[in-house]
Amino acid sequence: MNWLALPLAVLFAAAPAARPFVAQGDYWEIRLDLPAGWKSCTAPAPAPNHGFALAPRDGSCAAAVLRFLVENNLDDALPDLTALQQQAGCSAGSKAVEIGGRGWNVCRDASQGETALHVQACGENPNDAVIFTLQRSGGDAAAAALFGRVLESVKLRCPSAPH
Repeated sequence: MNWLALPLAVLFAAAPAARPFVAQGDYWEIRLDLPAGWKSCTAPAPAPNHGFALAPRDGSCAAAVLRFLVENNLDDALPDLTALQQQAGCSAGSKAVEIGGRGWNVCRDASQGETALHVQACGENPNDAVIFTLQRSGGDAAAAALFGRVLESVKLRCPSAPH
């Protein structure tokens, strides 16, 4: 065995493996390898259709660092992104980014967290719109990296019309 291969083999054997995280609701699905040290919080609440939370493995799901939420629009007009960002606690200007073919508006809050918002029309009526929110609390670098990976991995959709 080559001298370089042995240390690399030991390193890979000792490194904690990423764990697959697969979840879905009517309006979304995600397939993501969670980094070691993270866990998913999908049951019993929030309901699968309403999203998921990710927390450090040794932390509480009630205080999850990342939360992905899905809400139906209850207004008679399409939601105003500026108002949604203010409700989410954004304190700094937002930037529009396109990830996975979808436009997200990302902003920072006072505690160095981030919020990403996407409003998707799933019909002609404004009440058919769906609001997707991904929130990260705090300024932890690992959580910030996972926030980006979740945005890249989550797939948004409208449910099929009944036949």
